[in-house]
Amino acid sequence: MAAPVSLTQQLGSSSTLGDGSLGTVTSVVFGGVNVDNISFANAAIAIPSGLTVTVQITNDLPDVATWVTLATGITNKPITDPYLVTVPCRGVKLVRTAGSGVTSCTVLQSGGSSSVTAAGNVASGATDSGNPVKVGGVYNSTLPTFTTGQRADLQTDSNGRLIVTQGTLIRGENETLNRMMTIGSSTPTRITTATTTAVKASAGTVVGVFVEVALTGTVTLNDNVTTMIILPIGTIAGFHPFPASFATSLNVITSAHDRLVTLTV
Repeated sequence: MAAPVSLTQQLGSSSTLGDGSLGTVTSVVFGGVNVDNISFANAAIAIPSGLTVTVQITNDLPDVATWVTLATGITNKPITDPYLVTVPCRGVKLVRTAGSGVTSCTVLQSGGSSSVTAAGNVASGATDSGNPVKVGGVYNSTLPTFTTGQRADLQTDSNGRLIVTQGTLIRGENETLNRMMTIGSSTPTRITTATTTAVKASAGTVVGVFVEVALTGTVTLNDNVTTMIILPIGTIAGFHPFPASFATSLNVITSAHDRLVTLTV
C-alpha cells in the first residue's frame, strides 16, 4: 500500500467552501491527471459539521471533466471518521450545497502511473545517510566490493536465495589451521587385574579402550549386563576407538591380568 498523501487542490484559491463570497468558493477539485497524475484506489474526505457537499468523481482532466455524482448531502465527516471514496478515479470534486467550512482530501491507497512507493533514501554502494528502510536483495554475477561507510544491498544467488557466509571464526575453531578442532574431555579408568570393574554407574558414552600390552584374555564391555563389545585375546596394543552410548551403566570384565584404560564421558 502506498503511503497516505494529501492531494493538491486543483481549482480555487482556497479550500474553504461557501457561497462564493468573502474568499470562499462553491466547489473545489482535488487531484486530477494534469496535477498529480494519481489514480485513487481509496481516498478520505474530511467535511466539517457546518458544511454540506455533493461528492463527484472523474477520470478525465478536471478542466474538461465529465463529473459523476457519487454521494449527496455529505456533512460532519471529521478526519477521524472521513467520507471514503473507494471508486477508482483521478479527480474528486466537492460541490457546496449548504453552509461553509474547510475541506481536505487524503489518498489512503493509490495506483496508476504515479503511485507513491516507499524506498530507501540512498542507492546501493552510495555513502550511507539517514535510517535504513529497505530489506531486500540483489543478484550480482560478480559480488561487489564496498568501502568503509557505504550501505550495501543484501546479495542473492541467481535464484533469489540470500547468500550467507561465515565471515568470522566461531568458538571451537583452530584459528591456525582454520578448521573445527573439537577435542572431547573424557574420564580414564585403568584396569590391571582379572575382574569386573564398574567403570560408570550411570548412562554415558564410551570413547574407546587403550590397550597397554597385547591382550592375553578377553575384555568385555557391558551396558549393565548387556554385552556391547568383546575385545578378543591377542588384541594389539594401542587405542581402540569405540564411540557408543550406554543407557544404564558401564561394566568392564577382564578375563586375565591385562593392562588397559577405558575412556568414558
